[in-house]
Amino acid sequence: MAADKRSRKGDDGLSRRRSPPGAAVRPGAAAGPGSRAAVPESASPQASFDPRTVYVLDRAALRRIDHLCVEQFGLPTLTLMENAGREAALEAMTAVAGAAAGGVVVVCGRGNNGGDGLAAARHLANFGAAVAVLLAQPPEGFSGDAAVNLGVVRRMGLRMAVAPAQGADGSLERLERDLPGGRAGVVVDALFGTGVDRPIEGAPAELIGEINRARRRGSVVVSVDLPSGMDCDTGRGWAAGVAGGMVEADVIVTLVGVKLGLALPAAQAGRSASRADEAIVVADIGVPGELIGRFGRPLGDLAPGVGRRPLSAARNRGANHRGGRPDESPGEPGP
Repeated sequence: MAADKRSRKGDDGLSRRRSPPGAAVRPGAAAGPGSRAAVPESASPQASFDPRTVYVLDRAALRRIDHLCVEQFGLPTLTLMENAGREAALEAMTAVAGAAAGGVVVVCGRGNNGGDGLAAARHLANFGAAVAVLLAQPPEGFSGDAAVNLGVVRRMGLRMAVAPAQGADGSLERLERDLPGGRAGVVVDALFGTGVDRPIEGAPAELIGEINRARRRGSVVVSVDLPSGMDCDTGRGWAAGVAGGMVEADVIVTLVGVKLGLALPAAQAGRSASRADEAIVVADIGVPGELIGRFGRPLGDLAPGVGRRPLSAARNRGANHRGGRPDESPGEPGP
């Protein structure tokens, strides 16, 4: 599997997919305005957005962006979830193309991250993948946008199971047996998002451990936004009884910008050697650039060493997608 993962990168170690025309990927971009700590919310004239720059965002910045997407721009949160799900599905399909087995299990929590995963499951099914969904909570525990996407997935008739409340108890591996070949080539991790800031115990922690065991069996793990269990601001892992306290991801589809916990040098140093070749893809989900520039901080300003890791600001929308995505002409707008 390691060879498959490395094959996604270019000679310089950077992922080369879906870059907008004329934009260069610059993981070590020069420092510039836009730091949330230095630029107050009202001081937006200097918080210009550069689409060639990768931005770092902390939890507070992300909450302000979510709020202002709705209040200032009238952008529905369901639209952002739809875009996030499609971006995650596209990355998962790339992983499927290089995996030994073709099935996908999407593991979903009940929050917005789980809603992103449910949207991804729908797109994966539409792309032709064999998909199964594992819910961390019973369906009645879902609400808001996540419940909307759960309703769609249930009406589509996708394979679905609920992890037992008393413990994960091998529920992921049992669900894999329903897939072609009896194993998941890809596991999409959509359990927890950026809100995790305290210990995760019991069944949710066990489910994180199950995802890591699936990876050791050969599945490629694609995490939505950040590995479940990771603290967005510190990079700390919160899952009790799990080595590292978080999901061991091969691909992280981080939404809007790189999360601070992924960028901090101290957090990077503490990450396991088994994840040294993980790929981080920054997914554009339609957030107005003005907000990213206002609340984000250029990655190169914070952690220039991150540029040595596989990183992409976007993917090439003109490239044909392996593994079932419909072809797009070079001039056709992407999702």
